[in-house]
Amino acid sequence: MLKRARVCGLSQNSSLAAPVRELVAAADGAKRPFTASELALVCATCGSSKRFVQELMDQADALVDAARACLLRHEPQLVRPGGQLYPAHRAVACWRDCAQFLRVIVYAVACGCPAVSDGEGVQALLALYALMDVPLPALRFALASLRQQALAAMAGAGCPADLHNLDQAFADLLKALQHPVKSC
Repeated sequence: MLKRARVCGLSQNSSLAAPVRELVAAADGAKRPFTASELALVCATCGSSKRFVQELMDQADALVDAARACLLRHEPQLVRPGGQLYPAHRAVACWRDCAQFLRVIVYAVACGCPAVSDGEGVQALLALYALMDVPLPALRFALASLRQQALAAMAGAGCPADLHNLDQAFADLLKALQHPVKSC
């Protein structure tokens, strides 16, 4: 189940050029952001703003931190003894997942393709989350907050198409995380 659990479906999207799909697959497989040369190639091929995507990548840690702070203001009991994100390593895993979700959304913006999620991979991820008792409502709240933070941070960047793709990539991911896990 762990090997099947993945979020990013862009590398299987036949509407993207093969070299772009290969770059996404390589970066996603290594769970890393695009390198400068990969970003330049993807943005040039897909018609997105390299400056916009680079700024989004540069702000990723601050955006995740802001979403974490928002979630903990909203549900402080999550990290207290007995909470679903207690002890601390569970909370750290949640923030790491938020950062990974944002990384995948950045790929979507760079590719100009907001349909980011892999349906089967997300189903496997949701099954894994269920086994690990991950508080999905809290994760979705954190991602919704991350979406708001990212949109606000990038609103003045002057790239309406990229801003729209950012919003829609979050919408796609949040919708995918709403679906119940299919039973066997």
